[in-house]
Amino acid sequence: MVTFLTIVFLLVCINAAMMIPSLYSVNKNKSEAQKKTTNSTLSKIYPIDLVTSTYKKAV
Repeated sequence: MVTFLTIVFLLVCINAAMMIPSLYSVNKNKSEAQKKTTNSTLSKIYPIDLVTSTYKKAV
């Protein structure tokens, strides 16, 4: 039982140690992405017209 808990504790610690730099880099990239979007043009999003769709009869 002690061996199992030791392995689980080590895995949780390794996971936390890997998440901290990952979350830091996401916040860093997010701020850089916001700077890029202010300089670029925004694309238009067109709605899908589902009413005029035609369907073939299934056999």
